[in-house]
Amino acid sequence: MKLTVEQERVFAAYKGLDDGTGFHFKDLQKRTGLLREEIRLAVHHLAQLGYLAYFRAGTTDEGEFYGAGYTLTREGYGALIQYAEFCE
Repeated sequence: MKLTVEQERVFAAYKGLDDGTGFHFKDLQKRTGLLREEIRLAVHHLAQLGYLAYFRAGTTDEGEFYGAGYTLTREGYGALIQYAEFCE
């Protein structure tokens, strides 16, 4: 798997996360130090590869979204394990 530096940083942020909750872009900004646009491009590419999937946890009583983000797919979890072993 050949990823850009930004994609690697975003993908690596998911290491150890197997509870299916995923991350918001703001969480990924804190974990990676990347700009929002860099995260958006990286996440969308990782989703195209089948490694991440969009999720929407719900809405408030006022109809505002909360908990939306991207989570690892089964393929992504397997690729992340292989990626982590390759990078060690």
